[in-house]
Amino acid sequence: MSEAAVINLFLTVRVCVVGGILLVLPSITRKGLLFGAYVGEAFTDRDEARRLLGSWYLGCVILMAMSLLVGLGISFLAGRPVAGNLTGTAFLLLGALGLYLRFHSRARGLTPPLAALQAEEIRRHAPQLCAAWGRPGQARPWHLSPHESHNFCVHPHQL
Repeated sequence: MSEAAVINLFLTVRVCVVGGILLVLPSITRKGLLFGAYVGEAFTDRDEARRLLGSWYLGCVILMAMSLLVGLGISFLAGRPVAGNLTGTAFLLLGALGLYLRFHSRARGLTPPLAALQAEEIRRHAPQLCAAWGRPGQARPWHLSPHESHNFCVHPHQL
């Protein structure tokens, strides 16, 4: 195997590994967190999420193909495998950064209002909060001590 073939093989493996990480990135993050923006845990079931994730996957595959095309093109056409390897890698990393920032801004536009998120969290965690504070059927805001919360206790059915 020639030196150029080994360098091109390393480029191909690198693009596949980094691209694979990019492809699984939305699935390995915390539930409700999408591209660094909290969109709520129920968001992944909506059509907007499916469209956004589908666009992400398509963008990652296109970026991987373009990185290979640029890197291998420079390697074969110009006869400079090291330059092709470096250029393909730089294209992949800078493209991934741009793609992620683009999708982060799109996900931020889909975030629900803070009040709705807080109400959703209280509804979901009210039984655990009430049990932790020894007041069955009551919840209190997290920032109040048990002595301050007597006026703020709410029955979960009132949420």
